[in-house]
Amino acid sequence: MSDKLTKYINKLSPRLPNSSEDSFLPNLSNGFSIDTISQFNDLVGMDWEVASNMVTNNKVFRRSYKILSEDIEKPPRIQEIDLGSHSESLDGRYFYKITHYFVEDTYSSQQPFFKWKRERLKFEQEVLYHNKITNELRWERNINKKIVIPDDQAYGSEKGSVYKEYEDLEDILNLPISVNKCWGLQVESDGEFIIEYRGEQVFKGFKSHKLSPLLSTDIKITLVNNKNHTGSKTISPIPTNTNNNKDDYYNGSNKDGIRNNNNNNNNNNNESSNSGNSKSSISIPYPTVVLPTYLVCKLYGTEEPKPLPIGRKMMPLGEDIKYRETLIHASHVKESDRYKPPIPGNFDYTFNNMIDKSKLPVVEKYGDRIKGNSKWI
Repeated sequence: MSDKLTKYINKLSPRLPNSSEDSFLPNLSNGFSIDTISQFNDLVGMDWEVASNMVTNNKVFRRSYKILSEDIEKPPRIQEIDLGSHSESLDGRYFYKITHYFVEDTYSSQQPFFKWKRERLKFEQEVLYHNKITNELRWERNINKKIVIPDDQAYGSEKGSVYKEYEDLEDILNLPISVNKCWGLQVESDGEFIIEYRGEQVFKGFKSHKLSPLLSTDIKITLVNNKNHTGSKTISPIPTNTNNNKDDYYNGSNKDGIRNNNNNNNNNNNESSNSGNSKSSISIPYPTVVLPTYLVCKLYGTEEPKPLPIGRKMMPLGEDIKYRETLIHASHVKESDRYKPPIPGNFDYTFNNMIDKSKLPVVEKYGDRIKGNSKWI
C-alpha cells in the first residue's frame, strides 16, 4: 500500500530529472489529501496551476507555488499564414500565428519548510488570430450644436434638414491609439491624415493601405490641414407670397442651399415685408464643409478561433538548469510564515484541504436531492 501511495504522490508532484529535492515521505497510515489551485493567466490565455498543498495527519507536509512569466531570452515571433483552403474547425483560412515563449518557476518545499527549491521549466506556445477585420476604432469630431433648418414653408427646401456645428480643431491634431493585440491596421477618414510607425511616416492621405503585421505598438496618427468654421452666413426666410417662386430664392446660393446674402438682399427684405412675413432670419457658421468629421481604424487579428483554445498549441521545452537555486528561511522564522518561499510575492491562497469541513453547514437528505431537477409539487 505504501508503494502505491508513493507512486501516486510522485505522479501528482513529479520531480524534474536530476532534482536534488528531498524525497522522504511522511507517515501515510492516516491518509493524505492534495489540493491544487488554478487561475486564468493572461500570458497563456488559459487556466494554469498556481499552487498545491499536501496535508497528512492534519498537518501541511508539502507545498509548491508556480509563477509564469515571459521568456526574455527568446522574443516572440509572428507570421501570416494561409491554410490553403477554408478550415471548418477554425472558421477561416488566413491567420496570424504568434509564437511566444514563457517560463514556469516552481517554488517547492516540505516539512519543516526552512529550505525552498526553485526550478524553471521552459515552454513554447503558438496562438492563431484571424487575419481579417474583426473590430474597429472610430473617432468622431465633437458637435457643439445642431441647427435645424425649418421646412419648405420657412427657410429651407428640405424638410427636417440639420446643420451640425462642429468643434474647432488645431491645424494639426494627434489621435492617440493603443493597438494591443491588433496585428494589422487600415485607416480612413474624410480628412487628410498621416500615419507614423516606429517614428517614420508610412502614409499620408485619406485611405491607407493595410499595415501588417504590426511588430510594434509605436503608432501615431495625425490629422492635418483641418478645416474649421471661418465665418457665418445668414439664411433669410422664404416669402409666403404664393406668387413667389422658391427657385428664385436660391439663385446665387451655394451648393448646400445656403443663401448668398450679397445677392438681392434688399429685394428679398421688401418681398418679405410686403407679404407680411414676420419670420426672422437665422445665421449659421460658414463654410458648411468642415473636415475631418471622422476617422476609422479597421483592426485585423483581434479575435482567436472559437471555441478557445482551438487555435492554441503548447510545447514544453525542458528545464533551464541555470535557474536552479535553494532559498533558506532564517532559523527564527515561525512555521506559519515558512509555508511561503522567502521571496516577495502574493502567496495568500486558501487551500480547500486546510478547511475544517466538520464545521460547515450540514445538508439534509442529500441522496434524494441529487436524484432529480427542481419542479412544482
